[in-house]
Amino acid sequence: MVVPRFVRQAIEGRPLTVYGDGSQLRCFTNVHDVVVALMALAATPAAIGEVVNVGNPREISIRDLAGSRVRDRRSNSSVELVDYESAYGKGLRGHAARASRT
Repeated sequence: MVVPRFVRQAIEGRPLTVYGDGSQLRCFTNVHDVVVALMALAATPAAIGEVVNVGNPREISIRDLAGSRVRDRRSNSSVELVDYESAYGKGLRGHAARASRT
């Protein structure tokens, strides 16, 4: 999980590891917000049998996320780009985007 790893690395003053070039886009959702949405859906009879997306459509690049963790933690950590092959071996590529779509 990228956010806890970034926070831990920033607190420890280590470089934040970003795989690839950091341009990968991801959407993050606060677990509390998901719980509130699910509870509201459970109490809504009209939601029965419906498909509902409770994700967050706002995308952020992993590189920008790493930078925000450094700023939030007032850390002196740098952002270290690590190519996929060095991290995972030959043939693995990252996904450019993982987004919540409605």
